[in-house]
Amino acid sequence: MSTFILEFEIPLKEIEDKIDAVKTTGIKTGMDVSEGVRQLEEQLSREKKKIYENLTRWERVQLA
Repeated sequence: MSTFILEFEIPLKEIEDKIDAVKTTGIKTGMDVSEGVRQLEEQLSREKKKIYENLTRWERVQLA
């Protein structure tokens, strides 16, 4: 995702940040965080689908 975040994309950025935090924790502690990452990635996928399937006309213009 780009560094410019549109308002309707904020929930996606928050989930991506959580994924990064969990991965970093796993690296620092040596713990297996693959299940947590998988769950967050599934949540991200669902949220992307929900958001991008229901864009307003203006949100589509903003993406262009």
